[in-house]
Amino acid sequence: MKTPLFRLAAGLITAASSLSLVSCYYDPYSPGYSGYGPGVDYGAPLAGAAIVSLVATSDSRWGYDPYRYCYYDYSRRCYYDPYLYGYYPVGYRPPLCHGVPHPYGWRPGGGVCPPPRNIHYGQIPNYQNRLDLLRQRNYAWANDFRERRDANAAQFRSNLAANQQEYRDRLNYNQQAYRDRLQNNQQDFRERLQYNQNRYQDNRQEYQQRLQFNQQQYRERLQDNQQQRQQTLDSWRSASNARQQNFAEARAQNQANFSAKVQANQAAAAERQAAWREKVDNARNR
Repeated sequence: MKTPLFRLAAGLITAASSLSLVSCYYDPYSPGYSGYGPGVDYGAPLAGAAIVSLVATSDSRWGYDPYRYCYYDYSRRCYYDPYLYGYYPVGYRPPLCHGVPHPYGWRPGGGVCPPPRNIHYGQIPNYQNRLDLLRQRNYAWANDFRERRDANAAQFRSNLAANQQEYRDRLNYNQQAYRDRLQNNQQDFRERLQYNQNRYQDNRQEYQQRLQFNQQQYRERLQDNQQQRQQTLDSWRSASNARQQNFAEARAQNQANFSAKVQANQAAAAERQAAWREKVDNARNR
């Protein structure tokens, strides 16, 4: 699930992107607009973000720019205006424009574009005011040129203001939505925190009760074990005393029996000795 902050960031990026697209628009008919800085030779006009590929002509020296309605002279490395009959300075790029017919009746997709005719090799004076120069030559389409420029500029300003207002409205909406989500998340966090704290207190009381119960059970089992051990010790001592008494009695009886046997053996030995002496005396008397 996307977080509110992520959704706000996505909305801001979208709005900024739409505004940036509008901000890249420029008035193509403003005097002096150039993709290049004046007096700098950038070579072939094929490098740059706002540059389009030139249309090939039947002469390898010339390429045609259908968005500026001008030729590019590869040998001199600069633009040539077929309606003003002159060159722009090296490094200068005429502004993009609309409402100008393509030279010699050529149209995009209509075959190979013809090269310029009746070439004048001089530089166009006051070249940055192309509109005024075209109107001075009384071209039929030149009057509509300013009207289109003014209409496009007004439309651009209107679209820019609308997009900027839409961006501000969307930004305010996203910010308010973010604040609302943030407030809801904070409230939800506080509620969950309170719930967890209450649950912790309940668990703590239950834990303390269970601990007390277990401690009581332990003390009771310990006391029972101690009593059982004492009884076992007493039984062992009683049995040991009985065994010692039996052993003493058996020992005394064995000693008495041994003494009796010794006395009997001594008496028998005395009788045998007396009998032997009597035999010895009888033998002497003979």
